[in-house]
Amino acid sequence: MVTLNVDQVMCRQTIPVGELVTFLAPVNYTGTSFMEIGIKVIAEEIRTPNVRHVDSCCFTMVAVDDNRKPVAVKLWQPESDDERRRHAAAVLRREMRQKTEKRVGDLKAGERAVPAPPDEAMLHEDLRLFLALGDGRNMHRVAARAQAGIQAVTNLSSMARSSGDLPHLLVIV
Repeated sequence: MVTLNVDQVMCRQTIPVGELVTFLAPVNYTGTSFMEIGIKVIAEEIRTPNVRHVDSCCFTMVAVDDNRKPVAVKLWQPESDDERRRHAAAVLRREMRQKTEKRVGDLKAGERAVPAPPDEAMLHEDLRLFLALGDGRNMHRVAARAQAGIQAVTNLSSMARSSGDLPHLLVIV
């Protein structure tokens, strides 16, 4: 296996020297020749019962043969509710990566061309994917801010199209 991608590294807390560190690494998703592994890092103070979830990330690994050519991996099917949740999130992450790769490719293809402002449907799809990946905490506030951002970008895009002026936008969520 070789690492193809590392994404969603969420460093929640530091790990002081002397703590016991455990890595939990279940399979989240399998494709034809790749798999996504979710890694959860747990730190434990040895002298107390304090156990904390300190880091998380996802690795996409590709199975290769001795000639470094991709080979098939065994299909994994989620069975528990937690496995189904992780699998669904992995599918959404894969969709987001593919969309991002396409957008970057489109930008590279037209190196000097001014990209078209995002349309409302694309922004709503991005919001749907973002919310689906959330952990549920404060998501109503995030959704409200994101909806307001979509409305602002839509309004600016409409103004830009009508005036012929394409403003430079920085959207912070």
